[in-house]
Amino acid sequence: MSRNPDHFIKYNTILGKEASIGPIPANQLVPWIGLVLVSYLLTNGCFSLGLGWFFGSSFWLVVSWCLLTDSRPYRFLNQWQSPPGKD
Repeated sequence: MSRNPDHFIKYNTILGKEASIGPIPANQLVPWIGLVLVSYLLTNGCFSLGLGWFFGSSFWLVVSWCLLTDSRPYRFLNQWQSPPGKD
C-alpha cells in the first residue's frame, strides 16, 4: 500500500476554540441576559425613561462587563494604542 502525498488527514476545525453562540461567547450569555434585565427594570420599570435609555444603558453594561471579565480584553483595548515611535 503506497501513500498518496495528496491525501491529507481531515480534522475538525472547531477543536481548541471557545464555545460561542454566534458572536456571543457562551460563558458571557447568562450575565449579559441578567444585565439587560436589570437595565430594563431600572430604565423602564422604575424611572420610565424610554427605549433609548434602555438600549444605551444595556450596551454600556454589557461592554463594561465584557471588558472586565473577558480572558483577553487586550484584543479590544489595543486598538487605541499608538505604535512605539509615533510620539
